[in-house]
Formats: sequence, C-alpha cells, structure tokens
Amino acid sequence: MTAALLGHPDIAKLLIVNADDAGMCHAVNQAVIAALERGLVTSASLMAPASWFPEIAGYARSHPQMDFGVHLTFTSEWEAYRWGPVLGAASVPSLCAPDGCLWRTSEEMLAHAQHEHVMLEARAQIERCLDVGVDATHLDCHMDVLLLDARFRGMLLDLAESYNLPTRLFQQQVLAGLGAGGFREEARSRGILFPDEVLSPDPKIDTPVFWSEKLARLSPGMNLVYVHPAIGGEELIAITGTNDRQEGHRLFGPERMLEESVKRGGAILIGQRSLRQAQRRLRARGSRTAIGHLAIES
Repeated sequence: MTAALLGHPDIAKLLIVNADDAGMCHAVNQAVIAALERGLVTSASLMAPASWFPEIAGYARSHPQMDFGVHLTFTSEWEAYRWGPVLGAASVPSLCAPDGCLWRTSEEMLAHAQHEHVMLEARAQIERCLDVGVDATHLDCHMDVLLLDARFRGMLLDLAESYNLPTRLFQQQVLAGLGAGGFREEARSRGILFPDEVLSPDPKIDTPVFWSEKLARLSPGMNLVYVHPAIGGEELIAITGTNDRQEGHRLFGPERMLEESVKRGGAILIGQRSLRQAQRRLRARGSRTAIGHLAIES
C-alpha cells in the first residue's frame, strides 16, 4: 500500500482532494483558492494553456505551502471560450483545430495528434509552470486523455519520471479494459507513485449524498478525489452554460459540507506534496524496488 511509503499503517485511509482545472477562468480560480485556504481541498492542478493561468500561477508562487501540480491540457472543450497550446499552433499543428486552438474533444485530439507534438507541448506546459515559480507537486491530465491511447500512455510515465513527480492513474480494472493491465506495475518499476484509488465526480449525481456514500466507503491506502469547484455566476454560465460547477465549491469549499462525512469515514486528509516527497526520497536512495514491494495492486 502507498500509505506505508508515507509512514502510515496499511489500514490508514489517506485522502487527497484535488481541484482540477485551476486557471480555467476567474470563477474557478476564486473557488480553488477559497477551497485550499478554508475548505477540504488539499491540492490543485494548473492548466498552463488556459486564459486565467497567470492569476492562479501568481497565487501558487506566493503561497508555496499550497500543493499545485500540472494538469496537462490537450483539449479546449468550451464553445465560446477557447485556448491554444503553450507553444502556439505553428509549432504543434497536429494539436490544433482549424481555429488554432486545441481540439474540443478527446476523440478529435487522439485522431489528429502526433506523438512528437504531444511531448513537445507537454514539456512546454510543465516548464511554463516551473518558469513562473510554481513548485509542482504532481502531474495529471485534463480529461485523462493521455491514458486513453497506447501511443501516449507511456509518455505520462516518461514525464513523471523525468520531472520526478507522482501522477494519477486509473484503477487496475479500468486500465485493463483499455488494454493496459500492466501499466501500474510499469509505473512502480520506474519509481513513480500514484494513488491506490481514484474517485471521480459524477455530474449527474454530484450531490452531498453521493459524496457522503463515497467517502464512507474509502479503501485503506491512498485515495484521491478530484473535483471541479467554481464560483457560480455570469462568467461560469457564459463559459459552461450552467452553474453546475458551483456544487463542487459548495461541497468541498469553505462551507465544508462534507467535513463530517470525511471524519465519519476515518479519512486522513493529506496533500500531494507528501506523495512527491516519498517518491523523491525513495528514488534518491535507488529504492525503486521498495515501491513495488510496498504498493499492492488495486
């Protein structure tokens, strides 16, 4: 179990609550900051190509105690709110729709993207975060698009190994369904840490009852919940067409609606920095085998 690598007993239920899409817009940034400072969120992931990245990157730089990772972004899904690659369309044309912005859907991205362009843009996004002073704690991917195709799946591990960052991987049964049953074991063999269990939001039933039940059934080990908080209002509606994302803010933000559920479930809230520290400590000692021995396949 990954918990043992962090100095906790195997039966401990560790919980990371990660806010995805930081930098998407001002309404998201406001919610992420409030949730990190006064809510239940323990880490956030930055979208380097997004329009409001400078605002949240400035906050991350001035608050180094907060855990911020890189949310590798290869899609720009909103109808009237678009962003392009960090490198520009001319440098990575296969990543871009005719309007010069990133493809809207994962399907379009996977149908057109060239491996070389994906790697160039991924590194540029990580470097952009590092260059502005973000002490990146982890690596994950918007819409998990890199995990959906065998051509790009290994790239995520290459980047995690190169920058010595933990990453987010699907559960074993999901990866097996994608034809990547040995992917978690490969990550361990390369000294890369990841949560044992990932709990995804369901926009159709993303309610206090839904999350209370999820949190009550946490497995021993390292659990990660990822959410998409935002402040409701005109900006959010103009971009997404709804105020749905404010539910994540209500549940995991300053109102801390799920705090009692976390306590009842016996969860210990931690950030992703703990995972990064464990990974770097083990890799510095050349102890990659320790990861394989102590982390049990989910």
